[in-house]
Amino acid sequence: MRKVYFILMLFLGCLFLGYNNSYAHENDMHISKINYYNSKEKIYFEGEDIVVKPEKTTIIKASRKYASYVELKWKKIRKADGYCIYRSKEKSGRYKRVAEVSNNRYVDKVKSKEKYYYKVRVYVNNGEARVYSDYSNIMKVSKTIRKKVNRLSVVDINKELYTYREMEEDINILKEKYPDYFTYKIAGRSYDGRNIYIICLGNKNAEKEVLIQSTIHGREYMNSAICMAQLEYYLNNWNAMFDGKYTYGELFNKTCVYIMPMLNPDGVAISQFGYNSIKNEKLRNALKEMSGIENYKRWKSNARGVDLNRNFSTFWSKDGEIGSSFYSGRKPDSERETRIIKKIINKHDFEFVISYHSMGNRVYWDIGQSGEIYNATYKLARKISNITGYPLGEKSEPEGLSYNWTIYEKNIPEIIIENGFGVCPLPVTEYKKTWKVNKELIPKIIR
Repeated sequence: MRKVYFILMLFLGCLFLGYNNSYAHENDMHISKINYYNSKEKIYFEGEDIVVKPEKTTIIKASRKYASYVELKWKKIRKADGYCIYRSKEKSGRYKRVAEVSNNRYVDKVKSKEKYYYKVRVYVNNGEARVYSDYSNIMKVSKTIRKKVNRLSVVDINKELYTYREMEEDINILKEKYPDYFTYKIAGRSYDGRNIYIICLGNKNAEKEVLIQSTIHGREYMNSAICMAQLEYYLNNWNAMFDGKYTYGELFNKTCVYIMPMLNPDGVAISQFGYNSIKNEKLRNALKEMSGIENYKRWKSNARGVDLNRNFSTFWSKDGEIGSSFYSGRKPDSERETRIIKKIINKHDFEFVISYHSMGNRVYWDIGQSGEIYNATYKLARKISNITGYPLGEKSEPEGLSYNWTIYEKNIPEIIIENGFGVCPLPVTEYKKTWKVNKELIPKIIR
């Protein structure tokens, strides 16, 4: 009997202890939120709710888009409600939360001369509470301020002939080398099928836009080489300090510079290689009959024998004979190249336009305008004169020139810069002198 009683008491004791442990275990789950692990997920028990801890992400890219901007990209996590970005100046230091975003990209504004470390955390919303993932990997972004690079490795300004083909190749090489810093497109095509390119250097959504156009006259192709050399130089020095305050990239982030390096590619081809460079038989045969074609190196016009800088509608008048240096065309805006650049200017809100010509080392700006546009044009011309050392030219007679239309009709300052001394096409010795004068021109104007 005593033995039966002992067994019964032992059985009742085990029942009591099991119940007590079960009760304690249940309360523990509610209070301390112990994590129970699946193969990939962490499960949180909160009362009757089960919350899945989100998967952590991985930073894929962290680089300086501009010296003062870091571009971050990380793996997108399915069902994530958002991401928190954390930044520190030391890898093992204290990280500050700098942003919350809903997508998997972020651009962080930072100091130019500092290095930074980043990590990202995923979160999901659970009612009023949030559940966070573990932190991502840590990604370092080095300071990228460096000394200026003065050597050009792509654009060759040591040859007398800078051809249309070279320009095309240089654009493609630079785009492959610097894919994030500029874009380009074909604004139109010449009568002989050559592309007329427009390059967008910097941020296409910048506060300001300016236009640099070159080689409206065929024999002035030195300026195409200068424009392309400027492009390479600014790209090479994107993260180098310009003036102790800004990097080149920061300047072009604020002001987007559009460059049309060769507005008259057919004229360039004729000036360099004669009428046989024109592929279209009808155009080629017509060229043979034009005045001035015998001395093709001095050719200014397009493939139809029109001086494009006399073809604009403002103050246009019929002048010269076909193929001559001042033939203005059968009517205003008759030429495709003229219409292309007018379309570009109509499409954008340019703060100013610079037109590169040759020769004379002068700055032209005065066409008889008055009022605010006079003041704005003069101020810009004086600034360019101070930078280049070129004196201001005399007042121009109105005759269908590009800046007649831009200044009078569009109310936009346009400056004509005449580069180089001598007879066009200019010798290679003028390239080097002109490059030295114009190398820093654009950033000095827009800063």
